[in-house]
Amino acid sequence: MLARLGVRIVVADLSQVQLEMNLQHANQYDFASAIEAWVQMHICDMARFAPESFDCVVAYGSLLGYVLDQRDKALAECLCVLKRERNGMSFCAWKWKPARKENHGT
Repeated sequence: MLARLGVRIVVADLSQVQLEMNLQHANQYDFASAIEAWVQMHICDMARFAPESFDCVVAYGSLLGYVLDQRDKALAECLCVLKRERNGMSFCAWKWKPARKENHGT
């Protein structure tokens, strides 16, 4: 777990509900002290952070799937906030079989 390594974490999500769930888990599993902030924001607008202000950006879940039509902007925003000498970015996603095809336009 990143918190055990002594890293400082900023949790960002478009959904306030997801941020609240993360806060609950952070308290339950004792890593809240590693979180600097919970920020409600869109990945295509990271202007609140200074350029080159993060050592690493981790996008967890199917984040880019929500912004496929804006993926270039989303990736550019992630790259902008990364420190040039670090340049670490990770996208973790999972794949699932849709329960019903009509949910996915096929």
